[in-house]
Amino acid sequence: MPNKLFTKKSQSILEYSLIFAAITVAVIAMFLYMNRAVCANLKNVQEGVNAAFNYEPGPGDPGDDEPLP
Repeated sequence: MPNKLFTKKSQSILEYSLIFAAITVAVIAMFLYMNRAVCANLKNVQEGVNAAFNYEPGPGDPGDDEPLP
């Protein structure tokens, strides 16, 4: 006949293990979602920086050597 203390301790360890596993799965899922969001934001920043460096000033803009018509 199993000892009641041993059975309760085993049950507690099993419950804590299941809670830990559920939290671990939730954290991994959140990391994957956050990774996609961070990559999307970095892409937006990259496109903004590229647009700034590919800027061609029009007539009358600072840094434009052409005189106004």
